[in-house]
Amino acid sequence: MAVVLLFLMMLFLPSAGLTQIDPQLVESAKKDGELVVYSSANTEEVRNLVEGFRKLYPFINVNFYRSGDYALMTRMQTEARAGRHAWMSPI
Repeated sequence: MAVVLLFLMMLFLPSAGLTQIDPQLVESAKKDGELVVYSSANTEEVRNLVEGFRKLYPFINVNFYRSGDYALMTRMQTEARAGRHAWMSPI
């Protein structure tokens, strides 16, 4: 879950604020180690977000899955029922 918080902070905070991220949050994110970003946005936009996150946190494996809204919701519900919570949807 810490990895999701790091991603959200990167997404919504100005770059100057990133220096204020709690080191304990970063350590927790290292333990999580994985983030899957689900989005129905333009592939290039999501790719830019993911690449920016990878540059800041290279120790976290980040992937993204792009699909339509309904397909994304169905996939997230299926994974949640299976107990897999590696995804987040910023857009």
